[in-house]
Amino acid sequence: MSKKQPNNFLLQGSILAIAGIIVRIIGLVYRVPMQNILGPSGAGLYNSAFTVYTILLLLSSYSLPLAVSKMVSSHISVGEYKNTHRVLKATIILAVGIGLVMALICFLGAGFFSKVLLKEEDAAIAIRAISPCIFIMALLGVMRGFFQGLGSMVPTAISQIIEQIFNAIFSLVGAYFLAESGMKISEDMRAAYGAAGGTIGTTVGAAMALLFLAFVYMLYRNSLIKKMKRDMHTRAESFETIARTLVSMSLPVILSTTVYNIGDLIDQSIYAYSLEGSYMETWGIYTGIYCLLVNLPIAVSNAMASAAVPTLTKAVTNKNRQKAVKEVSMTIRFTMIIAIPCTVGFMVLAHPIVEMLFKEGTELGGNLLFAGACTVLFFSLSTVTNGILQGINHMTTPVKNACIAMAVHILVLVLCLYPLKMGIYGVLYSHMIFGVLMCYLNWRCIADFLQYDQEIFQTFVLPAAASLVMGIVCFAVYSLIHLITSNIIVSTLLAILVSIIVYGVMLLVLRCVGEEELSHFPMGDRIADLARSFNLL
Repeated sequence: MSKKQPNNFLLQGSILAIAGIIVRIIGLVYRVPMQNILGPSGAGLYNSAFTVYTILLLLSSYSLPLAVSKMVSSHISVGEYKNTHRVLKATIILAVGIGLVMALICFLGAGFFSKVLLKEEDAAIAIRAISPCIFIMALLGVMRGFFQGLGSMVPTAISQIIEQIFNAIFSLVGAYFLAESGMKISEDMRAAYGAAGGTIGTTVGAAMALLFLAFVYMLYRNSLIKKMKRDMHTRAESFETIARTLVSMSLPVILSTTVYNIGDLIDQSIYAYSLEGSYMETWGIYTGIYCLLVNLPIAVSNAMASAAVPTLTKAVTNKNRQKAVKEVSMTIRFTMIIAIPCTVGFMVLAHPIVEMLFKEGTELGGNLLFAGACTVLFFSLSTVTNGILQGINHMTTPVKNACIAMAVHILVLVLCLYPLKMGIYGVLYSHMIFGVLMCYLNWRCIADFLQYDQEIFQTFVLPAAASLVMGIVCFAVYSLIHLITSNIIVSTLLAILVSIIVYGVMLLVLRCVGEEELSHFPMGDRIADLARSFNLL
């Protein structure tokens, strides 16, 4: 039994991780045509609405799956199925209340959020359109937490994929048709209605995921009733106790996640008040092109950070410092092997990538991607060091570091926007400063907690050297093919393909990775066999 439980835990974790990757890919894929449908101004309104929605969602239901799963798991482990059912009923009641209140705040406060915080009245339409989703997500969070507490991640994983598929389809359809309707009124209404249409998919996706989990619960309900009848425990957990437990478990998560996510709202508000007139076009290019692209490789770091947490936690629990240090070193190395070439690639192909994917705002989008390519490096490292600190049981340390970095970030942002008049580039550079400070502060804490000395040459210098060669070849291949074909898509895709091959070869030539490291990569054994056939290993 003891052997099966860890294996089952790893299997369930892997299922959820794979679902998360699929969801991210779908999300990134549909946002490109969404940007093209809405245009820069519409994308700015759409992302503005999501900024407000995200904050209210964090305050209402973001932490519910974790809190509910912990409470359900604790009762299931001792056979208290009646209390498990009480937890489900109580948390549904709480979710209905909290979700309804936050949804009403979002709907009724749309005018305040748009006029006062965002300084853009047209954003109110999209904010109101997305408000029902807050209520649905609260219930969805409870149901996901319930099944996770039962020890099964499959319902959550499937519901996430269902949610994102319906989100992608209905967001694109809603954005297109409402933008066309708004166009009959005016160009401004085209952007506002299109942004509101884009939020419809979010609500539909959440509703379909909730219906799926409700169906799964109905299938499980008879089994739960039978177990409740066999439950001989007499202790009945009260509603007040469940509510207090839910708040005590949720509050730390809410505080930590709010610190990270409120920065977007602060940035937009300060940027809005630094300008005269509408700023939605530049904001839409910044969030809909630049942020969308740089978040792709950063998402890989998120996955790596999540994967590192269980191993690090186990090593710390077993007081195995050597194992923990090795895991930290390996995780940071893998992150840099991915982040450094992505940074170089974005700098070399900034304009071709943007022009290949988007219709409008390509000049500014390409400039932003070139200027902010290093964000990939800093935020990948800060993300993975956040995960490392959580894995070694220092949960509050990243939050403290984020507060310090946020304070400096806001100061730099104000200086960039007001005295220096840097415009949207001021937002970009201050955002980058936040990432740099998070890297430094997290790194210093890891060194103190684990007596960890970071290896530099193989982790940073060799991947940088391989990336430099890759960048030169990438630029040459793109320039040559574009000279011959004058086709940006063909030139860019071939340049990326050649760059991947060159970078992989350079990693082996410079001995940046060996057979042990390759074994951790997908299809690593086959790559190792191929490398040996070319005498690269």
